[in-house]
Amino acid sequence: MEPATLASKPLDALNRPPPHSIRPHFLGEAMVKQLLQYVEDHKAEFTANTIGHSEKINQSISVSLSLKKMGNFKNDIKSEISDVLPNVFRELGSTPFKPMSFEMLISSYGHGAFYKRHIDSYVGAATEPSDRLITMVYYFHRLPKVFSGGILRLHSLAASGRDGSFVDIEPVSDAAVFFPSWFPHEVLAVTCPNGGFMDSRFAITCMIHKQR
Repeated sequence: MEPATLASKPLDALNRPPPHSIRPHFLGEAMVKQLLQYVEDHKAEFTANTIGHSEKINQSISVSLSLKKMGNFKNDIKSEISDVLPNVFRELGSTPFKPMSFEMLISSYGHGAFYKRHIDSYVGAATEPSDRLITMVYYFHRLPKVFSGGILRLHSLAASGRDGSFVDIEPVSDAAVFFPSWFPHEVLAVTCPNGGFMDSRFAITCMIHKQR
């Protein structure tokens, strides 16, 4: 066998798009309305999204707003996630585990907002008691949708950008996307030049932790 053929096998594996699970109509339209009212009521509490454990603002990596206060929604969302996790484990090819915690925040992406390629797993954080293993992103927004863009791009482990090595997921209200937290991903820029805050691309991100 030619050396080039041998070398291509690990590259092919590293360039496969990540496993993912899309679940439409995840929380229901009544919950979408409640969430939209919640973000409108708490608009003044959204702050610039921060990066990493240091929680620094770096607008070369991310331009978006976030709110960590979830009100009474966290338990409801946790319950819905727990119900589908057995199927999600199977669809992602993941070994089932008992979640240690569910880390959540709400993000708002208005005109020009983006989040460059990153991973959600902890890096170099040996003192952490748990690992982020699965990420869920749940979309909600006003209808009819005013913004465009804001696509979630899930990359292969190599993140080469090669054709076929990534998958683009359109933000659809009331849909949830699950994927392994260690795969690189990004949010492509949002366009909404004439929209206000409530016309933004809203999302709840939940990192599901496993105890180490």
